Amino acid sequence: MFPLSTRVRFMKTMSFLVSTGIPFIEALHFAQEKESKQKISMHLRTVLKRIHAGSRISQAFDSSPYIVDASSLRLMEHGELTGTLSATCVRIADDLEGLLRQRTSLVVSLVYPGLILCLAIVLVIILLVFVFPKILAIISSSGVVLPFTTRALLNVSDFIRQYGVGLIIVSLIICGAIRYWARTSPLPTKYVNMMLLRIPYIKHLYVLSKGKRFASQVALFVGTGFSLSEALYYIELHEKDIVYKKACKRILDGVRGGKRMSTTLMHEVKLFPRDVIHFASMGEESGTLAQTLLQASRMIEYELSSIQRTMLALIEPLLMISLGGLVGGISFSLMGPMYQMTSSLSSMP
Repeated sequence: MFPLSTRVRFMKTMSFLVSTGIPFIEALHFAQEKESKQKISMHLRTVLKRIHAGSRISQAFDSSPYIVDASSLRLMEHGELTGTLSATCVRIADDLEGLLRQRTSLVVSLVYPGLILCLAIVLVIILLVFVFPKILAIISSSGVVLPFTTRALLNVSDFIRQYGVGLIIVSLIICGAIRYWARTSPLPTKYVNMMLLRIPYIKHLYVLSKGKRFASQVALFVGTGFSLSEALYYIELHEKDIVYKKACKRILDGVRGGKRMSTTLMHEVKLFPRDVIHFASMGEESGTLAQTLLQASRMIEYELSSIQRTMLALIEPLLMISLGGLVGGISFSLMGPMYQMTSSLSSMP
């Protein structure tokens, strides 16, 4: 599947074009001709060939590499059958743009702390591998007894110099194996998600994120003409998080059994924000479920952005303090023996 940013750019282009009244096929031709990336252009050309050969639009897009995800394909198929394909494309583009905005906000908020952390690791490695051993060699030759902290850092330095390359190779192999396992099996993702739901602060962010996505997906499907049970069915079908997939299945079973969605959500309060439950209840009572859940999604998105800004404001000084303490500790381990050496040299006749 193409990256989310590519899919958003394509759907936004299509939504802009069809919203001006251009037929979908002509808009697709225009998008294919203006596409600068060869792989995407070739894929769109293949889609156009399938449409001209008689395939439905949703069927033509249902091929790898996917530029339209599975949920969007179902929406496009419904829009094609009901004659609302243009309006559906606009809704899909807005929904994907919101998802991209949420992910981008998280990535951007972690770039600076991640950069500082990487620089700190590189700095410490340089000190331990190149600077620390040379200075300690001079200090040791003077006969000064090294304190415990200095000896410990010296052992760490020797270990990194002897096994550093091997550790990097082993780490890369392990990361590659875990990544391959995650792609071929749902178990790693399941365990990671279960772990996230057990860490207090991270759990709150994760529940807000999943609740925002659930609300926007229900609003999108219901707003384009699907019944609530159909919307929940497709959301459960395409949900990759096993924990939330089971929760969506329980909600779907409750709705099919005649219960309100808000009633079944009350039993999933540990997995969904209370705002989603309250807004769902108000939407079901007023008959405006799609609009109400869309507003809930936007409100949760704002709350997530606020939490991320606060988190970034706290992480930056903590990283600087930690980096200063780490470098200061290494410097202190060097300065003590150096002071003893200079003292012993000055006391010599």
